[in-house]
Amino acid sequence: MHNLESGEEIATHELHLGKGRTRCNENHYRYHRQREADLEQAFARRLGEPLGRQLCTYLRTTMPRHYKNQLAGTKRVLEAEPELDRALITGWVMRERLTAGMLKERLEATRQARARGRDPADAAPAAGSMPSDLTPSARLGRSSG
Repeated sequence: MHNLESGEEIATHELHLGKGRTRCNENHYRYHRQREADLEQAFARRLGEPLGRQLCTYLRTTMPRHYKNQLAGTKRVLEAEPELDRALITGWVMRERLTAGMLKERLEATRQARARGRDPADAAPAAGSMPSDLTPSARLGRSSG
């Protein structure tokens, strides 16, 4: 490089053979469906075939545009969890929405409840009974005579 005003050489740069070759970017040729299939199979192995398939279907219907991200996030959440209660996860999958973040929050809440000595199986009300805080409201509108 030369100074334009004085013509003095400012810097030199040696050329190296083999440098400057254009390499083909093959990143855009990734197999997106293969990644999804691998994650779905990981769920089937971790949770069992029916529950894993059901969870994947639910994630796809909840956030179809972000399905791969939800799969990856859910996989990280499930891998970080030492003990999985499949019955709880089955119940969560039946709800109206489920994302990786919601799954993480629910697993954390369950872990904290168990640490406090609460058992989620004991907390479930018996079939046909109303929650205790709604029992007085159930009598409203009924005649007492």
